[in-house]
Amino acid sequence: MKKQLIRTACITSPLISFIVVAPIFIVKTDVQYSFMTLWGLIFFATFLCWLLNYWLLHRIHQTWVRFLISYLSFLSVGTVITYYVKVIPSQSHLSPLQILLYRSLSLLSINLIIAVLIDLISSKDKQLSLNKEIADLKFANLEAQYKLLKDQINPHFLFNALNISKSLIRKEPAAAEQYLLLLADFLRSSIHYNQKSATLADEIHLGNQFITLQKIRFGEALQCVTHSLDGNMNKQLPFFTLVTLLENAIKHNAFTIERPLYITIHAEQDEVIVSNNKQPKFVLHSEKTGLKNINERSNILTGNAIQIVDEEDSFTVKIKLL
Repeated sequence: MKKQLIRTACITSPLISFIVVAPIFIVKTDVQYSFMTLWGLIFFATFLCWLLNYWLLHRIHQTWVRFLISYLSFLSVGTVITYYVKVIPSQSHLSPLQILLYRSLSLLSINLIIAVLIDLISSKDKQLSLNKEIADLKFANLEAQYKLLKDQINPHFLFNALNISKSLIRKEPAAAEQYLLLLADFLRSSIHYNQKSATLADEIHLGNQFITLQKIRFGEALQCVTHSLDGNMNKQLPFFTLVTLLENAIKHNAFTIERPLYITIHAEQDEVIVSNNKQPKFVLHSEKTGLKNINERSNILTGNAIQIVDEEDSFTVKIKLL
């Protein structure tokens, strides 16, 4: 604000001084002082008026009191200048009362212009500060929402992973041991990447690790292919998005070696697209928490909701890349 006021004062003071001095040289025939001398004096007084109003702005909150003090001070300076400089000539037909009125109104107009400009700049500065505070609060709120949503992911995933481990331990102890080793590597990677967002390259890496885990359980009944990702690998998307979509596809579909589940991950322009063929199985209860979570986190991160295309034989989710 201070810099803006000084800049405005430096621009307006010369202009105001010119407007005040020019008519005097147009009307008067016996000019005692040069144009530049009078202009310099008025410029000096006007600039002092700016400084005085700025100084009062931080000490007096009532506008009319601030204006009255600045005007009386400016009037005193202006009276001294006009008295010694003889701005209005002695042979003027104006009476002393008219001269006083002219001087008072001129100085009042200058001070009013300066006071209004200072109030406008001050109001704008306060509004900008308020907008910044509101924006900071909104950002803090979004950060809190995002953290809450992100914290929902790991417990949900771990619950499913432990259930799979339990099932494998009973039926295939060797496979269960391999599964637990891969799960440990996967969790280590997910902790390493556990940020607000991740690059598509990081998400693909976690997705591949997840598919490797699931293949221990499902074998060739589960097929996952990635393609057309070049040029988008460094773009951002919400962390753990692809793993959640892969997990959803496995959860909601029945598949065998004879009727595999095919999942494809590819990118088009600034979107990553995850698709799978539909072979629905009965799920006792589903609140679609995973998709809601991804949608809300995508809204916070990119400002775009995910797109869901649910057709008879396929299910597709499109996520905006940042």
